[in-house]
Amino acid sequence: MRQKIGRIDWKELALVECEGGSRTECVAVMESWAANPSKMDYWIPSTSLCETIDAVAKWTLPDNQVRFCFLQLTKATTHKCNADILWELAQPFVKKQYEVCYIVLIPDEDKILKFRLSPVQITKPEVLDHIRLYVAHLEVLEQKDLDTVVREQYK
Repeated sequence: MRQKIGRIDWKELALVECEGGSRTECVAVMESWAANPSKMDYWIPSTSLCETIDAVAKWTLPDNQVRFCFLQLTKATTHKCNADILWELAQPFVKKQYEVCYIVLIPDEDKILKFRLSPVQITKPEVLDHIRLYVAHLEVLEQKDLDTVVREQYK
């Protein structure tokens, strides 16, 4: 079943950090961020995390509820997710009772229906109990649209 459930828009310039040269350092960054969510809006690990996490975005919903979204970009129709790494990085947010999700971002909207996680089913109970899993289409703004957004920031 194909269902659109929403979108993430940034109308302000985001606070982006790129740090964490090892898995341990990445966990420390997540612990610090969970303790102080205003620290940043978007985090990019300085290291590869086993094809599981490309970035984490803080998403504030209209009711001011904060959700942390672990993002993975891929062009493939099958994708590997290391549930142990995902859970290790998500735990600080779960412990602080923030909502957490894992979103696979695909640039081709037509591939969404064909997309599969490999293994097809994540079986780690902690992940299944605390982290919602989504597949989404990534919409990239054209330069003229991006310029409009940036101009609006500096009015």
